[in-house]
Amino acid sequence: MTKKLGIIGYPLGHSLSPLFQQAGLDAIGFDAKYNMWPTPPDQLKNRLTTLRDPNILGVNVTVPHKEAVIPYLDALDSTAEQLQAVNTIVNANGKLTGFNTDMFGFLNALEIDGQFDVQGKSAIIIGAGGSARAITTGLSLKGASSITILNRSLVRSQSLAKEIAEYKAVVTGDELTTDSIKRLSPPDLLVNCTPFGMTGGDLEGAIPPIDSLLSPSTLVTDLVYNPSDTPLLRRAAELGAKTLGGLPMLIYQGAASFKIWTGKDAPIKTMLDTALKGLKQEVF
Repeated sequence: MTKKLGIIGYPLGHSLSPLFQQAGLDAIGFDAKYNMWPTPPDQLKNRLTTLRDPNILGVNVTVPHKEAVIPYLDALDSTAEQLQAVNTIVNANGKLTGFNTDMFGFLNALEIDGQFDVQGKSAIIIGAGGSARAITTGLSLKGASSITILNRSLVRSQSLAKEIAEYKAVVTGDELTTDSIKRLSPPDLLVNCTPFGMTGGDLEGAIPPIDSLLSPSTLVTDLVYNPSDTPLLRRAAELGAKTLGGLPMLIYQGAASFKIWTGKDAPIKTMLDTALKGLKQEVF
C-alpha cells in the first residue's frame, strides 16, 4: 500500500515541498505520496493524532508549528531537543519522534551556495521563532563573533538571546523597530527568519526597515523562498548587498528529512530542478 508523507503548517499556499519531495520519491521508486495538510493552530492536536496512522511515515513541519508540536510528540532527537524546535516528524509504529534539519540545511546553503565562512563574523537575525533558534544556534556553534536577534516581541528576542548565549557568540536581543535598527552597524550576515514578503501570507510584499543595516560587504539571506526574489532580496541588491535566496536551504533541509523517512539518499538535483520549475510556473 502506498505510504503517506506531508507537510503541516498554516497557511501552506506558498509551499514547494509537495512538488520537490514527490519528485524525489518518484526518482528513487519509493512508493509514497507527499501531501499538503494545512493545519490552523486550533487543529494542531487533532492533526498530530492522525499522524499515528500506520500508513503515514511522517511530515515536515513549518510555521507556525515548529515549537507548538513538541508537547504532542513522544520523543525528540538530540538536535530538536537542543533547539526546542521541530521541522520533521517520523511515525514509527504509532510513536512520533521530532527531528530538526533546519540548522543543517541553513549551514549547508550558507557554505555551499553563499560561499560564506561564519567564523568570526557578525550576524543580525530577524525573527525569534523555531527557524531563528536553529539558525542562531548554528551560527554560534560555527564561530560567529556576535549575533543580534530582532523581533517584534522584545521578550521573545531577549529570551532567545539568553538561550543562545550559552554557546560561543556574543548574543543580544532587541525589538524590531526603526529606532533599534538605527543603533546597529551593518553586519557581515543578515538573515530573515520571518514571513515578511512570503507569497500567500499576511505579510506578502512587506519588508522590514533594514536599509541602514546593508552594505556591499553584507550577505543578506531570506528563508522565504516563494517568491524566489523576495522584496527583501530586491532591496538588498538595490543597496549593493550580496544576496542568497531561501531555496537552497529548503532543498538541503528537505533532503535530510527525506533520508530520515526513507533511509535513502535524496536525489538533490532532481529536487532542486523541480522546485525551480515550480517557482517559475508561479511567476508566469
